[in-house]
Amino acid sequence: MSYSDLKSRLKRRLRRRLLQLGNTRRVHIFGAARSGTTLMHCAMAAFEHTSVHSKESNVHHPRLGRVMKIGLMNRLQGDEHVYVTKRGFGWYQQELLDLFCEEALAGGYGVIYMVRDPADVLTSRHRGDSSTQYYLSPDRWVESVRGGEHLVSQLDGRVPFLTIRYEDLVTDPEATRQQIESCFDMQLRSEVTSWSDLGENVDAGALGDLATALHSIRSFDADSIGKWKRTESLADYWEGLLCGEFGDELLQFGQRYQYDSTKIVAGS
Repeated sequence: MSYSDLKSRLKRRLRRRLLQLGNTRRVHIFGAARSGTTLMHCAMAAFEHTSVHSKESNVHHPRLGRVMKIGLMNRLQGDEHVYVTKRGFGWYQQELLDLFCEEALAGGYGVIYMVRDPADVLTSRHRGDSSTQYYLSPDRWVESVRGGEHLVSQLDGRVPFLTIRYEDLVTDPEATRQQIESCFDMQLRSEVTSWSDLGENVDAGALGDLATALHSIRSFDADSIGKWKRTESLADYWEGLLCGEFGDELLQFGQRYQYDSTKIVAGS
């Protein structure tokens, strides 16, 4: 083991210990781009004694100074605290996956895995983007899904682990909230009357880059479901993907998570 690797390992061990001493549990959110990870991350700020890391992160975050500050505040307040982080770009690289599994098992981290109909994911563009390019390429979606399913196989049943469909989050937020509360032993702040109303529940200023990535702090919106069906060019593009190089993986994912969009292949 190199000096650099040893230093990194010791920092990760110290981070886990500081979280423990600070009476802080960690919940990490992962999933493919455009699957609702940022929306979920922001929404978690509505829970009691919970704060969210204001940037995307990995196993090397939060930094030790931040962890010490969080732990000291929690000790002074005398409450158990939940610190929520969200996967960073390239999180599906095997090295990072292995490190995260090691950290999650050693630290007992909670995990939320966000999934979404690939037809909506792969035909998605950022709001206000007038280009013809879709946000997520099929090959990057495949890498993300493979990484996600690897974490499911390694962690589900071994740490607090919850798979959430984006569609269920935005159409039945109260049922999803109950799942989160049960899985991670959390509860909404007493003043929150509706979890789905992000504008009333969270402070955009405290969310930093997350609020920017979400474009605006807004309520859960089911209108984003099935947009590809309403535009002929998107439907044609999606059908081409199903018949293309990654068609089998799209079909398998759709079957596993019960997405009807994968049933439009001719003859199915």
